[in-house]
Amino acid sequence: MQGSGGLAQLGYRAAVLVCLVYAGHAEALIVASGNGNDNEASVQAVYPDFPYWGNIGQIGGGTGIYLGGDLVLSARHVGAQGVGFILDGTDHPMAPLKTLLNPDDIPGTLTTKTDLRIFQLDPGHGLDLTLTTVDLATSLPTIAGDELVMIGTGFIADNPGGPPPFIWSATRDTLWGQNKVFSVFDGNADPSDPHVIQILNRDVITFTTRFDDPDTGPPSTRGLTHEAQAADHDSGGAAFFKDGDTWKLTGLIHAIEAVVIGEAAYGDKTFISDLPLYADQILSTMFVPGDLNQDFAVDDADIDLLYAEINSGMPEPAFDLNGDMSVNQLDVDFLVRNILNTEFGDANLDRLVSFSDFSDVQSNFALAGGWADGNFNGDAFITFADFAVLQNNFGFDNSGGAAPGAVPEPATLMLLTLGGAALMRRRPDNLSQPL
Repeated sequence: MQGSGGLAQLGYRAAVLVCLVYAGHAEALIVASGNGNDNEASVQAVYPDFPYWGNIGQIGGGTGIYLGGDLVLSARHVGAQGVGFILDGTDHPMAPLKTLLNPDDIPGTLTTKTDLRIFQLDPGHGLDLTLTTVDLATSLPTIAGDELVMIGTGFIADNPGGPPPFIWSATRDTLWGQNKVFSVFDGNADPSDPHVIQILNRDVITFTTRFDDPDTGPPSTRGLTHEAQAADHDSGGAAFFKDGDTWKLTGLIHAIEAVVIGEAAYGDKTFISDLPLYADQILSTMFVPGDLNQDFAVDDADIDLLYAEINSGMPEPAFDLNGDMSVNQLDVDFLVRNILNTEFGDANLDRLVSFSDFSDVQSNFALAGGWADGNFNGDAFITFADFAVLQNNFGFDNSGGAAPGAVPEPATLMLLTLGGAALMRRRPDNLSQPL
């Protein structure tokens, strides 16, 4: 077996089929329509709302995708130890962070580890974090016939546009292509299952695409205009599908089945990991518990979002933070106390309930606002109830610093209450509109 940047032979775990483990940092596929699919404008001419072109780069012996939050996902076998993530010509240092595991609830026998790895970019890399955070498919969308956008960084064809077979060149360029899901995993990891392939002694559950002629044949088997097949250095390349209005990452390229290594012929297959089976591990790395709006921070916006979900009357199960199978005030308690390690009344989330928080409540009393404004119970306005919460917890200190001071005097409370009452009397006039 050659190194990660070359070709390798592998088989289904029990079968002896010749496949290619392509690896490499490139930006290409073999595309039946030619080598012109090499920029964002070309993919958006077909899919105007496709958002992820800029997330794909070179990594080790293959391709990687920037997920967001300084994280990159790729195939493990690309051999990226000690190398960087090359995006727009810039090499960003990174290190392996997490090798993913095969699901333990799949009938049959699987190796513990799989051929997927997450990398952490060096915090000082200077990458522009305005890149779109990737939405990940979390339920199994891989139904035969689903249309995919594939992007890789491997070899392109020496004879772009044909005729087939398409001969691989030694030139690499970022290309995108189309294909449809051809066959899928049946849910049972039988040793002879063609969708469970083993790469460097690690099983990975896959679905397949087939490289079909876009110009001839019956409509049921005819390829798409930009029909694509993976090539060397495309390992870790991405496969996306559109779920409603949202583009989602549903798989990573790992291997191909080809009659002749070095060529792409109609009928060849690409093996793509079924990422929904691994989504929980990826999401738990991308987003820490409590990051409900998935902005890579746990803060007052997440508290406000959780309260809004509870107040909607139909909260999503994903907002169940304490694992009791319901979404209610107990989840807010868990977010504030167990995740943020603070207490109700800490408006600025510095793990102190102090005069700074009191000032926030006082400044916003009787006004609409969120947690950072002093709304600690998730209702519409900052009221006496929020001040009472702050007063009850005043002096809480989990910051490791100096004590925050004394509890506000009753006279201060009375002034706040009277002032708030006056504001509340005026508010309807301020909000009213002529009929």
